[in-house]
Amino acid sequence: MRFSETTTKLLEALHKAQSNAEAPKKTEKAKGVNYTYTKLEQVLEVFHNHYTPEGLVINFGNGAPLQDGGITVIARITHAKSGEWMEVDHHTITDRQNGPQGIGSATTYGRRYALLGAMGLSPEDDDGQSAQAGNATPKAATPKPISPANQKALDEAKISANDWCTSLGITANQAWHLADQPNMDDLQSVLRLVGYLQGLDERRHTPNQLTEAEAKALTVNQQGHAA
Repeated sequence: MRFSETTTKLLEALHKAQSNAEAPKKTEKAKGVNYTYTKLEQVLEVFHNHYTPEGLVINFGNGAPLQDGGITVIARITHAKSGEWMEVDHHTITDRQNGPQGIGSATTYGRRYALLGAMGLSPEDDDGQSAQAGNATPKAATPKPISPANQKALDEAKISANDWCTSLGITANQAWHLADQPNMDDLQSVLRLVGYLQGLDERRHTPNQLTEAEAKALTVNQQGHAA
C-alpha cells in the first residue's frame, strides 16, 4: 500500500465512505464447485454508491510482468479535490494456457481484490478458477514491513481517532471495544474505527439509535466529567 505525501483529505473521505459501506454480497455461483463469489461489478457498485459521493475516484493499472508469469494489478483511489491518493497492489497468478482469456480473468480477479483492499472492506470468497489455474485458493501475500508513507497515514488516522474519542468523552479502549476492531496497528482497522466514531457522534443525541453498550459508555463518561 502506498500513499501520496499528504493524506488528510483522503483519509477523511475514506472513513466517511467506509462508515456507510458494506461488503458486497456473494451472489455469483462458481462453475463446477459448491460456493459463491462476488463479481467486480458488485464491488464497483459499492464504490460508486458510497465512495464516489465523497469525491473519491478509482483507477486501475498493471505493474511489470512477474517472473512467475503472474501479473500485479494496481488499484488507485484519488481524492479529486486535493489530489491525495493511495494505491494497493494485488499479485495474481495467470493461466497462460488459456491465452488472452486467462490473462483477462486474472486481471478481473486482481482488480476485485485490490479494490476491496483499498476500500477497506473484507474480500469475499470467489472462484479464482481461471486466474489461479484451477486452484481456488488465492496465493498468500508475503507480509511486508510497513513503509514510512503507510506509517504516516496510520499515525494521522490514530490522531483522528483520538480526537473523536476526546470529543465523545470516551476512552480509546472503550472505542476499540465498541467498534469491534481487532488491530490497533492496522491502517484499515483504524480507518474503520474513525468512521464508527463519526457515526456514533451523529447518533448519540438519538438514544433509540444507540446500542446498550454505546449508551452505557457515553452515560458513564458524561457522569464522570460532570463530577
